[in-house]
Parts: sequence; structure tokens; C-alpha cells
Amino acid sequence: MIRGASSTFVFALLITSALSCSALGPTGDQHAAKGVGLFKDKKYAEAIAEFEKALQKGLSKEKPEDVYACIGNAYREMEQHEKAIEMQKKAVVLGYENASVIQKRINNLKALAESKAESSSTK
Repeated sequence: MIRGASSTFVFALLITSALSCSALGPTGDQHAAKGVGLFKDKKYAEAIAEFEKALQKGLSKEKPEDVYACIGNAYREMEQHEKAIEMQKKAVVLGYENASVIQKRINNLKALAESKAESSSTK
């Protein structure tokens, strides 16, 4: 009788542990990787959502500044220049390794935003 109760307890413990682990879901790094795939497939809004989940969950392999740069790139592709600039600036503040590249992106985005504003005001 004790043996049966013991094996039932172990089985219940294993099931509970498995359910707990599955509740954790994808890690931040997995969300970041999914975001990169979506970006490559030109699904920019979905990529941004995955990158934001990555930042919320926390990252162990990826750097937050790289993820912010990716979000900025996605906004750039969607022609949402102000949001792209904001995300690129966050990447620099957090220590993006190649800040000069980001600064060039920001300058280009500002020029695009100004050009877009000028063309819409002349219509």
C-alpha cells in the first residue's frame, strides 16, 4: 500500500513539474530569434511584437541594445520614422557597440521624415 501511494505521489509530482515548465513558455532569446525570422519575412509588425516580448521576458544571450536596434529597423521598414529614431536612440543609450552606424541611421531617418513631411505639405 505504501509503495502504491509513493509511486502515485512521484507521478503527480512529475506531472506538476511538467506543467510548471510548460507554463514558462518561450524565453526572451527565443522571442528575439522569432522576431529576426519575422523581420526577414518582412512581417515587421509581428517582428516588433516578438522583440518587445523578448525585452519583457529578459535576455540571456542577446543584448537589449541589439533588440532595440532591430525594433528601430522594423519601424524604419514600416516608414514610421519617429518611432524608428526613438528605438535607435535607445540602442545607443544602452551601449550599442557600433554607435556611429546607429547615428548614421538616425540622421537618415530624420532626413526621410523631413522629406515625407515636406512632400505631404505640398500636396
